[in-house]
Amino acid sequence: MYDHSYFSYADDRNVRLVENGPSCHAKNPKKTIEKATNIAQKAAEEAKAASEAQNMAGQQAAHQVKAQLAEKALQAARAAEAALSGKEAIVQQLEEEVRESETVVEEEMGSLQQAKSNVNAAIEAAKESQDQLKTLTRAMQTAKGNAANSKMAADGAQRSLHEKEELLEAAKRRLEELTSELRAAKQDLANTNRAAAQANEAAHEAKANAGRNKRKSLLRSRSSENSNRKLDVIPKNSHQIVGIAQKAAEDAKAAQDAQNPAGAQASHQVKSQLASKAIQAAKAANAALAAKEAIVEQLEREAKETETVIQEESSSLQLTQENANSAMKAARQAQEQIKTIAQAIQIANVNMGSARTTAEGAKRELEEKEDLLEASRERVEELVKRLQTAKVELAETKRAADMATEAARQAKINTDRNRRGKNFF
Repeated sequence: MYDHSYFSYADDRNVRLVENGPSCHAKNPKKTIEKATNIAQKAAEEAKAASEAQNMAGQQAAHQVKAQLAEKALQAARAAEAALSGKEAIVQQLEEEVRESETVVEEEMGSLQQAKSNVNAAIEAAKESQDQLKTLTRAMQTAKGNAANSKMAADGAQRSLHEKEELLEAAKRRLEELTSELRAAKQDLANTNRAAAQANEAAHEAKANAGRNKRKSLLRSRSSENSNRKLDVIPKNSHQIVGIAQKAAEDAKAAQDAQNPAGAQASHQVKSQLASKAIQAAKAANAALAAKEAIVEQLEREAKETETVIQEESSSLQLTQENANSAMKAARQAQEQIKTIAQAIQIANVNMGSARTTAEGAKRELEEKEDLLEASRERVEELVKRLQTAKVELAETKRAADMATEAARQAKINTDRNRRGKNFF
């Protein structure tokens, strides 16, 4: 063991070498470490040289020279001790930096994992935004197709509505016409009925007169000719049934009236002919009456059918109106849907742009963190190598310091021995 009471260097560790610093943050820490090692080795060499010089001085010089050499050895030992302290500080600093760098590496690895998760999430969000945009684009195409179909349906419903309105209006006009015709036909029927009754009555009277006047003379030629001329002008136009009946009644009456002069002037044969013509005129009147009744019945059926058509068309028109309203509403809703989807597409485009920007930023951040992690790992490797070197040099410095201390101790022993020898003599 060394006499540390004599070599009390505790306060001397604040020497300039330590103050100025061996530090791993120095610009050239490797040179500083090498310098400290060189100082310790040089101090050991100087201490040993001083100790050896004392032996020679013991033989050739006085005590003063040995004391100077001992002091020089002591200073060299102190320098070696200071170099050792600096080396220990450097090793401690490097160990601290290694621990800090390893902590940074661990933190960066955790941050890198989080950055990777962020990148994956950002990429997934961008993909979802793109898928959403594609879905909305397809929905827009479908909505446009639906809108076109809805518009076609609405236009068709409107056309159908107009057609049914026109059909209903035509049916109403037809009903008005039929009602007017039926009213006129019923009036004509009443007139025809009266005319037919008159013709039947005249024919009955003419037939009766012909039976009573069988033995009377023939009618005068002129009267017969006039009667025949009147009976020959019965109208044959089927569109003038009332006129036919009235004409038949007039002819029957004329035939009846012609029987009176015929009774005085002509034979029974002429009266029979007149009676036959009166009967024919009555039959014509009855036929006209039957035709008029048929016309009235036909008009009544047509009027009822038209009323039924109007009722059906009114119901159909109401349903068509509802369909048209529904089709127009569907067309408006389709247009609103297109607007809504267009807004959604606009938002989706913005979201996709933001997602892509976020993903790109996350990728850049990941790359930066990867670079930083790589740099941190390289820094750790460098610090570990420097620490290993510093520890080796620390061991060398410690050996040199021990040698310097031992040399200084021996120099002091020699000086003390020489002093005691001088005092003895």
